[in-house]
Amino acid sequence: MYIKIYNKSQLILLEQINPLLGKYRLPLELLTEVEKILACEKIGKKGFIAILLNPVKGDIQEILNVLDYYPQRLQLCSDVEQIDISDNGLWMTKRKHWYEDCFKVKGEKSKVFVVYSLKLKVYYDE
Repeated sequence: MYIKIYNKSQLILLEQINPLLGKYRLPLELLTEVEKILACEKIGKKGFIAILLNPVKGDIQEILNVLDYYPQRLQLCSDVEQIDISDNGLWMTKRKHWYEDCFKVKGEKSKVFVVYSLKLKVYYDE
């Protein structure tokens, strides 16, 4: 399950309904990062920002399966960047690290940015 954001007006709407999302409430640092992407990057005609709500357990192939972006093909275009989000004990931040990844749509001038989390328990037996 993920949220697709194409433009600033959709981000504003997400910020307004965020308090109503219950356990899926997004951290403010995450929304700020999405706003920076929209302001600084050209996502293109078919591009978007995807916020994956459930933690990723595997590799990039799992992210591509969640996006299900057929028939367009996605190609990794930059390194993974960590997003600094404080652990406030809520479900979306508890023992998770958040990352941002960028994919280029082959044959287009569009980009798909993916924001996702990884559970720390999978990698550290805490």
